[in-house]
Amino acid sequence: MFYIYYCKEKINDISYNIKIDKEEKEELIQKYSLEKKGDYKEYWENNVCITFSKNNYSFRYIEDIRFEYLLESNKKFLIHEFKEYPCQFYNFYKVHQEEKYQKYQVEKDGIIIELREYQDYLTLTLICDSIVDFYHQTIF
Repeated sequence: MFYIYYCKEKINDISYNIKIDKEEKEELIQKYSLEKKGDYKEYWENNVCITFSKNNYSFRYIEDIRFEYLLESNKKFLIHEFKEYPCQFYNFYKVHQEEKYQKYQVEKDGIIIELREYQDYLTLTLICDSIVDFYHQTIF
């Protein structure tokens, strides 16, 4: 599976800025015809991603394969390739990271376009099963 983040800049060899100004929210929603999916909370404990929404929850184990920074046609992307496995539900108390966001999403040609609105910034991500899908897309 691939998450392809729209990237503002490469900070150094291991750090990237994927934060988009909140002022761009309405323009991105219109441009990609995104639909509001609701409030989400995401917790990370080691490599387990725990996601809660109003009607659903999931526990997924994430195995990172690689990260790649890509500059294509003056657009910058951070490509995250990983494997995802179901994880048994368990009770948790302390986590390494906790995030709250509004999710906007749409699927086009087998690619999910996802906008997340955090308190101070946005992120824009393409989600696909094959990197070939990304290279054949005309979304960006």
